[in-house]
Amino acid sequence: MSDQEQQLEEFEVLESIYPDEFRRIDRLKTVPAHWEGQAFGHVFQIDLKPSDADSKEVHVHVHLICGMPPNYPTEVPLLVDIVPKKGLGPDQVQELMVIAERTAAENLGMPSAYSIAMAVQEWLTENNLPGNDGSMYAEMLRREQKKVVEDNKEAYKAAIKQAVDSERRETQVDEQELERQRRRQAGQPVTLETFNAWKIAFELEMAAKRSKKDDSDESKPSGKQYFLAKQAAGQSTEDDEEQLLADGERDDFIMEDLEGEEYEEGDEEDGEEGEEGEEGEDATAPRKAGAS
Repeated sequence: MSDQEQQLEEFEVLESIYPDEFRRIDRLKTVPAHWEGQAFGHVFQIDLKPSDADSKEVHVHVHLICGMPPNYPTEVPLLVDIVPKKGLGPDQVQELMVIAERTAAENLGMPSAYSIAMAVQEWLTENNLPGNDGSMYAEMLRREQKKVVEDNKEAYKAAIKQAVDSERRETQVDEQELERQRRRQAGQPVTLETFNAWKIAFELEMAAKRSKKDDSDESKPSGKQYFLAKQAAGQSTEDDEEQLLADGERDDFIMEDLEGEEYEEGDEEDGEEGEEGEEGEDATAPRKAGAS
């Protein structure tokens, strides 16, 4: 696309962006001094105010004048001029000129009018102060306003950085948590080797538990043994009998006592029968003698 075609296209774009602020200038009444000796064709003007002019009182206002050299934008930058309309002194106008010319040079090789207009409007927004006419009072207000704007920018940057860092940390935590979940779901693959290893370890663990239980049972006396020991020492009580009953050993103990008593009674009966037999033999003995 040729330079002339790019210039015409830029005109159309600017008219769509700034329908009320953009105006073509067929002939300049006064050519800016810093434009002397430079050729230019199309000239236009953009009326610029602070970006928040709809909600705040406007204290600064300028016209941005631009001239397009024949070989713009490929070889030379756009020609610019600042015409103050409200609230600006010579120092502020010069500062705006520096911003506009620097932005034009940075965008060499491409249409730059919109970028220049945005840079100028940003400055106007940051310096929208009453009495901004170059006086000492206006300069003091301007410095204070500039400090407030810079502090707000730093706070905004810090908030953005904090949000980005927080999101990055959350993303890292989420990735780590996802990896843990993936490992839990995947688990350890079961193979013949891993199963045999688990089985051996499980059997050893069960054997150790059984051995520990057997040792504990052998070292602890049964309820019956405890009761007999206390009975032999003459210390048994009804509570001991109840505990013996609760342990399920009282019946066995009673049966053994009953069996012992039956055994003793049987021995006594056998003894009595023997004595009676002897007496019978003694009584019959004389009869047999007499008979003989």
